Amino acid sequence: MVLPEEAKHYLASVPDSQAFRLVNGATARSIEELKSALVQCNDGTFYYHANPEKNDFANWIKGVFVYDALYLRLLPIRNRLEMVRALEETLSLLQQAQQPAQPAAAQEFAPASAQSSTLSPAPTPVPPVANPATDSPAVSPIVPTTAPPVATAVPAASPTTSPTVMDEILEFESLFASLLADIEREIFAEDF
Repeated sequence: MVLPEEAKHYLASVPDSQAFRLVNGATARSIEELKSALVQCNDGTFYYHANPEKNDFANWIKGVFVYDALYLRLLPIRNRLEMVRALEETLSLLQQAQQPAQPAAAQEFAPASAQSSTLSPAPTPVPPVANPATDSPAVSPIVPTTAPPVATAVPAASPTTSPTVMDEILEFESLFASLLADIEREIFAEDF
């Protein structure tokens, strides 16, 4: 979780002397400007800065903003649109961290007695099933006994946190690119 003071630092613009300069001439002085530059640049420009040998974007985030969590998230990414998505998600979280707590959020974590809808329903009895192998009369299946449901406060699910198929595809693509880079390094290391 990012504190409001940290979010303010990560959302700030840096001086021109610390700006990120893309090979196509675009300049980014903030994480928001970096995201915009990546949206506008072509894949060739992106690949110049993020390829199997390096990731200038992640290094800039670490070196200028000292934002290790974002650095680690961006480091394996070798796809421009995936990096844009990661930056968008991070910016959204940072902007949320700067906002004061909403009263509705407190209701999400209300005591269990106030959240009857979050309790697990009572288990329903399992009807006997026929055993076709022996043609014997119905037998009750062995069902493990469970403790009665415990009343707990459960946060409401957020639609922005549930992964989509596209997120899963991008995560797989990132993992695949990272593995491919590792394999290439091993192959080249064996040749020399």
